[in-house]
Amino acid sequence: MADLCVVGVPVKDRADLEGLVRKIPGSGDPFESQFFDGVAFVETVVPIVLSGAAWLTLRTWIQARAEVRKATRISYRGFEFTAVNPADAERILKVILEAEKSSIEE
Repeated sequence: MADLCVVGVPVKDRADLEGLVRKIPGSGDPFESQFFDGVAFVETVVPIVLSGAAWLTLRTWIQARAEVRKATRISYRGFEFTAVNPADAERILKVILEAEKSSIEE
C-alpha cells in the first residue's frame, strides 16, 4: 500500500498542480485551503510509490518548480515542508525517499 502526501501550491499556480494530478494516477481532486497566515493554497493528495513512474513524476515536478523558485508545500507523515529552491526540494525528497525505504524494510 502506498503512503500519501499532500502537495500544495499558491492559488495562482493551480494549473501546475492540475497538470501533476493528470500525470499521477490515484491523485485526488485539487481543493483550496487557507492557512493560519492567511495564504491560500490549492492542494491535492498524491500517492507515494517509489518503484513506479509516479515517484519519478512527483520528484521531477517538485525539482522543476524549485528551479524557478515557485513555492511548493508538502505534507508527509505529519510533517510539513516548503520548497522554494533546489536545496529545499532535495532535502524534502530525501526525507520522503528514506522514510519510504525504511517502511519497505520493516
